Amino acid sequence: RKPALAKAQSAAWRAVKLEDTAQNRELVAQILVAEDKPAQAKVHLEKAVELDPNDASARFALGQVLAQLKETDDAKAALQAYLKLSPRGHHAREAKRLLASLGS
Repeated sequence: RKPALAKAQSAAWRAVKLEDTAQNRELVAQILVAEDKPAQAKVHLEKAVELDPNDASARFALGQVLAQLKETDDAKAALQAYLKLSPRGHHAREAKRLLASLGS
């Protein structure tokens, strides 16, 4: 593991321990994705969505991870939820592109 990622992971875990929020879980997940650990990232993104069902960015990130894990139906559902929450959001174009590639 790269030293910068190790430091980031440690800081992210401290943040989760201080306050278990969707945003802090997303941060942990982003680091896990950077470390090529999508299955572990999925767990944190699912928890982020549980903590804040209206967190569009968590839904988008979950959709990306699920697509990477070849969990197509769940990926589509997460991406569609993102687009429902944020139809013109920062990731809307990418979400639509990913949905199309998944056969939606």
